[in-house]
Amino acid sequence: MNDKIIIFDLDNTLYDENLYFKSVFDLFCAKYNTHWDQKQILSNQTRLESKDIFKTFLLSTSLGYSSKYHDELFELYTSINSPIPLYSDANEILEYLQEKKYQLAILTNGSVLAQKNKIKNLNLSHIPIFYARENGGEFEKPHPYAFDMVLRYFKATPQECIFIGDNPKTDILGAKNSNIYSIWLKRGYANLIDCDYSDKIIQDLKELKEIL
Repeated sequence: MNDKIIIFDLDNTLYDENLYFKSVFDLFCAKYNTHWDQKQILSNQTRLESKDIFKTFLLSTSLGYSSKYHDELFELYTSINSPIPLYSDANEILEYLQEKKYQLAILTNGSVLAQKNKIKNLNLSHIPIFYARENGGEFEKPHPYAFDMVLRYFKATPQECIFIGDNPKTDILGAKNSNIYSIWLKRGYANLIDCDYSDKIIQDLKELKEIL
């Protein structure tokens, strides 16, 4: 077994989170016979700037915003049955790392119910999953406690781990705060964020084969 523990973020690292949102928004619009502008709502700029993607989505429809609609969207978000694919490079690198006997883990922020539902739809339950919010929202990445969950599980030191994520403000800063080697996967809306503190930058997960 290889010594290194490879820890991945989930959303926009292993799969395209926009596909999940699209399933939720399409189902909601079909129920209420309304329309939404997918290109605008799921653009990198909108995703980066929106503090509440459900509210942003609702305000773009003929329905407008209401707490009822917002709650209904969140319920769909945590329970929808909509199998989604991994990124092709994610599928390839996970298979490669498993063949090479690396220990793998996923560390994710967000609603535990929603993230567990994503894992089910992605068929990733065979990998140890760590939900940062299980110990309270204040301990989400970049808080070191989130990373310590993984370290304690594997009884590992930070030097034995590598973390790969797309968001500098949570993934990369969090790994840095925990003295874990960080690899910034520069894609998705978070690629618009400036970052000069990652240990390595990649554009494709298959690049990990040359790094490890």
